[in-house]
Amino acid sequence: MAFYDSLRTTIRLRDDIESIGLETFSCCIFTNFRVPPLISAIPDHMLYNCQSIFSVEIPEDVSEIGYNAFRYCYCLRNMAFPPDAVFGDEIFISEDDDEMEMHTDLRLLFDSELQIMIDLQHCLDGLPIHKLVYYQSYHQGVLHNLVFAVNSRSDQTLRGNLDRTGNEQDCLVSWYDSASYFGMLVRP
Repeated sequence: MAFYDSLRTTIRLRDDIESIGLETFSCCIFTNFRVPPLISAIPDHMLYNCQSIFSVEIPEDVSEIGYNAFRYCYCLRNMAFPPDAVFGDEIFISEDDDEMEMHTDLRLLFDSELQIMIDLQHCLDGLPIHKLVYYQSYHQGVLHNLVFAVNSRSDQTLRGNLDRTGNEQDCLVSWYDSASYFGMLVRP
């Protein structure tokens, strides 16, 4: 409970932090939160009742997400769960929440808490460039390599998968291949 109900601005935790205690950031007011890369488990109630939080960056190596870690995070909508993470019960919503309290942004977008967890765990599957961009803050040089690829004057194009209609998705196209001088990121 180190910062419980005390932070009113976004903080950037040092990368060498290895653990976060229960309820450490509960009831704080900030819009973005980045979990340090050495954290392997998100504790119970970590961001409980952080009603203004919009975005949470979670490293790929997180293997466990605790009970009520994001409950009452009404504005939360930008997050991806690691593919191998194990979830505690009621990550976003408690069974005793009434109808009004269940209407978080994520709950409005998905049918159930289970669907939220499944979709957030697999939202980057088959999208290697989106995955690279999402995790870029955890890996040195990624952003530089991405900017180089976009601005490259070579005929090289980074390709992703085809969508259901046969069109490419998740690819970087050099300016030779597109109408844009700087290239573009094709979204799914």
